[in-house]
Amino acid sequence: MRYRVLVVEDEPALQETLKAYLEPTYKVTAVSTAADATQVLEKINFKVILVDLGLPDTNGINLIRQIVLNHKKIAVIALTGDRSEKSVKDSIDAGVDNYIVKPAEQAVLHNRIKKAIMKRGLGT
Repeated sequence: MRYRVLVVEDEPALQETLKAYLEPTYKVTAVSTAADATQVLEKINFKVILVDLGLPDTNGINLIRQIVLNHKKIAVIALTGDRSEKSVKDSIDAGVDNYIVKPAEQAVLHNRIKKAIMKRGLGT
């Protein structure tokens, strides 16, 4: 069984790279905005969501808070180029299961997703 992963990333090239990295293992849906993510979350059950912190329509932290509040069974991973302590702290405070700094290697993505699924007991 392939788990569903939502990628919320506004850079088209990175979005395609992430899909290529993940699709052999997961069913990937990719969107570019928080608004699109909110709409697709109403229709599809995901195990994991990768959220870029720099979205065009809102700060990714706001989307993470919304997901954590309304979709408690979904593991959330922050995805960002910002390596600052504040970014990490804000992400953790918002409720992420993990934090990945871009550009992420394929093995790192798979490892963090697997850990998030296991941590939350979502492996069923």
